[in-house]
Amino acid sequence: MNNYFTLRRANRLRVKLLNSKSQEQIREVIRYLRRTSWDECGVELIYSDLIDMAVQANENGQELFNVIEDAKTFAEEVKSSLKTLRTGDYFWFVAPLYFFFGWG
Repeated sequence: MNNYFTLRRANRLRVKLLNSKSQEQIREVIRYLRRTSWDECGVELIYSDLIDMAVQANENGQELFNVIEDAKTFAEEVKSSLKTLRTGDYFWFVAPLYFFFGWG
């Protein structure tokens, strides 16, 4: 878990190297991925990759995504690689929280 926090902190610092439009594009993609998956570590790894791609694009005088459809396509392709909440996960993670806070 310590690597996760290190990666998260590094991502927050590195994203400040980008211009404001690239930062906003990355934030939109990451917000969408966080809403559709509970795999926080996977999202942070994708965040890191997006920052790397944006740095290269900004060095060439371009933006990360030229059209909003590119960002949507990228997010949909990456979403399948992230973990989703399955039925077994529900009984191991969500149900105990419900019972603990519901009848605790």
